[in-house]
Amino acid sequence: NATVLTAKERQGDFSELLNPALMCSANGGVCTKKSQLIQLYDATNPSFPAFAGNQVPVLNPAAQYLFAHPELYPLPNQQPAATNSPAASNYRGVFKNRSHGDQYDVKVDWKASTDDTLSVRFTQSDNGSTTTNPLPVSFTSAPVNPVRGVAINEVHTFNTSMVNEFRAGYTRVQNLGAVLLDPTGVFGTNGNQILGIGSLTSGETQAFAGFSALSFTNPASPANITASNGTEYSASTTTSLGTVATLLGNSNTGTNYTDNTFLYGDNFTWLRGNHTFKFGVQFQRQQQNNFYPGNDGSVGGFYFLGAGTASPNADPNGYSNAGYTVADFLLNRASFVSKGGVSGPAGMRSWRDAYFVQDDWRILPNLTLSLGVRYEYDQPIYEVHNHMSTIDPKNPSVILLDGTAAARAAGYGRGLVDPFYGSVMPRVGFAYSVTPRLVVRGGYGIQNFMEGTGANLRMTTNLPFQTTYEASGNSPSKGVAGNFFDIRYGFSNPASSAASGAVYNVWDKHIKPAFIG
Repeated sequence: NATVLTAKERQGDFSELLNPALMCSANGGVCTKKSQLIQLYDATNPSFPAFAGNQVPVLNPAAQYLFAHPELYPLPNQQPAATNSPAASNYRGVFKNRSHGDQYDVKVDWKASTDDTLSVRFTQSDNGSTTTNPLPVSFTSAPVNPVRGVAINEVHTFNTSMVNEFRAGYTRVQNLGAVLLDPTGVFGTNGNQILGIGSLTSGETQAFAGFSALSFTNPASPANITASNGTEYSASTTTSLGTVATLLGNSNTGTNYTDNTFLYGDNFTWLRGNHTFKFGVQFQRQQQNNFYPGNDGSVGGFYFLGAGTASPNADPNGYSNAGYTVADFLLNRASFVSKGGVSGPAGMRSWRDAYFVQDDWRILPNLTLSLGVRYEYDQPIYEVHNHMSTIDPKNPSVILLDGTAAARAAGYGRGLVDPFYGSVMPRVGFAYSVTPRLVVRGGYGIQNFMEGTGANLRMTTNLPFQTTYEASGNSPSKGVAGNFFDIRYGFSNPASSAASGAVYNVWDKHIKPAFIG
């Protein structure tokens, strides 16, 4: 089931918000409190007059277009659920979720000699999914995830007490989910233009199919305003087949990335007396080519949160004065506007090297002690074209670009963080045979973990290499009208007194991993 605007609401008639049979349907049409009914107000007028009979004009060009094309945005085809809403789950449509996948592995083992064994393995996997939502204007993606891998392992026996194992591998993992599908065939990459989004500004571009999200729930990014009544028009329902999304448009937070990992390692085992010595090294080269638009999405969104039809003054009848999201939509009063960057992919690189030594010492016939230490060095992640920037806490008005003379003068090397050389991780353990059938084991070790370094937090998403636009309007207050956004201005900031800005990811120059024991 999905939720769509009713026939009356599409005409600007929100009198259903004052109908107890609908707004108190969970209790048989009997309201337990007057605030279950909603009175709409003009939040852009400092005197905040009520909309008589909850009748509002339809000023939003996107609403006008969609209401004129019910084949794209259908009318209700069933009664609303009894959940104190005039519209909840009032449309039943087709929902499909298809997953597909193919995988195969090939492995060859070759005993080259009495002392050498070679193994080679190849892995290939291709999987993905497609989703059909009840509303054709939800514009879902069809991500695919190809995986390729090669592993080589060679074991050489020197003698009965010394064995060496060499291994090398390559893995390529891709997630290609940034492309939206337009099942209507109407919008393509001209959807915003068709709906009048950005019609009063120049230079608006659209990188993916569909049109920007026209949402009635809180955005993923922080906003000054919180959604009030009417969030069911953008609600999602989880079913056994997946998540059914009731969306108008799609901001497209989909990501494309390709991860290449090259692994080289060698382990040497030496038996000597009561000791089993193990030595090892590992060198891992990581390449990540990443397109990430952030939480605001590459197509962006307009969030209608109810503040445009709210009032700071109490309603004389005791009705709710918190406004209604879809009434804001008809009036073209967005509370929050945002759009992520459409740049990249960013090419992030690093080496991760590790060395270890361990001794399993059989002290007694029934007691073995394990002593070891591991050392790791993680190269600071850098971008191949130095497309990273940060802000120097000592001079926050200056943006430092990776690889520039200014960054070097401020003490920043490539990657804009200092290398950390202190990852020494000891470990100790024991195995004690109390009886032939009872063994007590114990151990303690330290390992490291680098937290908060995901793609959405990296300094490749900063200006000037990737732009993120976010602007938040203002709710009405006593004697002060609210400020909201007109979709015809697109992703600019024409609302007076509205707050806008850019989001910066800044890492501590002396960042180091956490150690867990």
